[in-house]
Amino acid sequence: MEPRDYRFYKISKEATEQIKKATDEIQAKRQKLLNEAIESVGAKGVSFSNSWGENGTTIRAFAFAVDKEFDFAVKELQRTSELMVIRAKANSKKGKEFNAALDAAKDELNKKLKDLPCFKDYIINKFDIQCCSISQHGSGAGMRMLETIVGYPQIDKSFLICAIPNHERGMDKQPSVPDCFEEITYGVFYDLSNSN
Repeated sequence: MEPRDYRFYKISKEATEQIKKATDEIQAKRQKLLNEAIESVGAKGVSFSNSWGENGTTIRAFAFAVDKEFDFAVKELQRTSELMVIRAKANSKKGKEFNAALDAAKDELNKKLKDLPCFKDYIINKFDIQCCSISQHGSGAGMRMLETIVGYPQIDKSFLICAIPNHERGMDKQPSVPDCFEEITYGVFYDLSNSN
């Protein structure tokens, strides 16, 4: 993170309390839907969608235990020590049916999850502070994506902190921040987000 590319804020304790209450309720509903969908396809987890302006509200794929056996050929798309994201090879009827069932379950789940945003999306949408842009890397080589960052400090969980890409650096339109946002320096933001 290059400090010059962002503006840093502390969100008031009052606003944070309201956010926590709302996001706790949403998270409980999200978790119930996720558990039901995971169980319905025999998976063990999911991979969330994270990319340009997507912060994990919807899922990208279901993830299965690495030792799960299938009675059709599969192709691994991603693997960790415990989970794998797979697609069935479409050269068999069972494989085609499996892929169709996965796609249908994912689509149905994502329709429901869009109304129950993840923590980060809830805050970004509530305050309309979404901002994505591209900046030159500090070394001068390559480009990097900049996006709104929001979360709790390491120690004091009574307020939130966020970093919004800086319009003065030639980025996209600078979002208007509400009164409950107090601008802070990068040093304060760094200390809050990295304290042990």
